[in-house]
Amino acid sequence: MINMILSIENKYYKDNYKCLITCNGKELPLNYKKDCIFVELEDNLEKTITIKFVNFLFEDKKGIFLMIFYWFVVLLSGTSDNQMFGKPYNAILSFKTKSAENINIKVNKFKADKPFELLNCNCEVLQNCYEAKKGYKIKWFIFTALPLIILSTFTFFVLYRAIFLKNILFLRIIYLMFVITIYLLLGKWIYNIVNKDNINNL
Repeated sequence: MINMILSIENKYYKDNYKCLITCNGKELPLNYKKDCIFVELEDNLEKTITIKFVNFLFEDKKGIFLMIFYWFVVLLSGTSDNQMFGKPYNAILSFKTKSAENINIKVNKFKADKPFELLNCNCEVLQNCYEAKKGYKIKWFIFTALPLIILSTFTFFVLYRAIFLKNILFLRIIYLMFVITIYLLLGKWIYNIVNKDNINNL
């Protein structure tokens, strides 16, 4: 008998992520509607529910050539909501519940401390964290951060030649301050992603 609905509001884990939901170890079929995922549950048993958004492009089985191909496809098409390959983490929520009421869950932005927010669920939360599998961060750096560093350096080099040939001290100072600021912001962005809190490293 199916009387319960588990709904997940998801606006952030899309292009590069697949959603897996299990109830007592059994994978459930998913229903989609705009920014929501719906799952039907039986209300006559104690349930251990696990929700996992997996960044499939960073999985170990994915070949390097597939990632290079996808990099060029996204670069040419300009279609990606998650910075080319998304973040170098999976998002996991696991909880136990005996409640017969519908369960509503919201996916948080990556900058939040926890990936999920339970809106109305009388449950025992077992896990609500990000998961960093081996190789995720290295692939993210090579295919996301490193191209940005190279592109920024090339752009700064072109501007350098244009500005310094004019031999205007004020423009040189402004240029150097701009370059330093951009590199500091880029470094802080990379550091914050790689050193994300609430991580389960595998």
